[in-house]
Amino acid sequence: MHAESIYSIIYHDIFDFPLTKEELVRWSSKLKIENSKLKIENQGGYYFLTGRADLVTKRVNRKKIFVRKMAIARKAAKVLELLPTIRMVAVTGALAMANAAEGTDIDLLLITHPGTLWLTRLIVFGLLSISGFKLRRFGDSNQKDKLCLNMWLTTGYLVWPVRDRNIYSAHEIGQIVPLVNKNKTYELFLSDNRWIKNYWPNIIA
Repeated sequence: MHAESIYSIIYHDIFDFPLTKEELVRWSSKLKIENSKLKIENQGGYYFLTGRADLVTKRVNRKKIFVRKMAIARKAAKVLELLPTIRMVAVTGALAMANAAEGTDIDLLLITHPGTLWLTRLIVFGLLSISGFKLRRFGDSNQKDKLCLNMWLTTGYLVWPVRDRNIYSAHEIGQIVPLVNKNKTYELFLSDNRWIKNYWPNIIA
């Protein structure tokens, strides 16, 4: 197995996430592990470090959790899509990788029209609340299935800060799942952050 693939398996092992053959290509890294003595196993079409076969069962179970949580996210996105100032709504974090645990929240990234972020934010929280969605508040001990609106951007500035660019943030950007995508905002977001190819070259065509 190529050194880049071994690095990717090691990286995703940190998050208890075995990879399929297709994902090994998608998440092939420019970083390499040279002369690694670590061994890779394959079970059920998933690749993982030797001794970590339990991750296959965990991933299969979390796929079921993914389906349920994504249904909630999609319902919320349909509500938010009605707002003219909303340009994009996307799922981020572990859920975007179908790797969220049962008790976790649903992280969303929202992108608005320039100059409307704070007004849109206010309307969004009110609209989702009256629509019956559970929102995660600061300090909540019970996060399960609550919407966490923790990332806001405007189409006027989509470039990720240089100080925050690293392999983790590159992966977080590359894995987002757009649910609302007006005027190709998702494509613009990726284009403005092509630096992620420095870490994951296959994530953007």
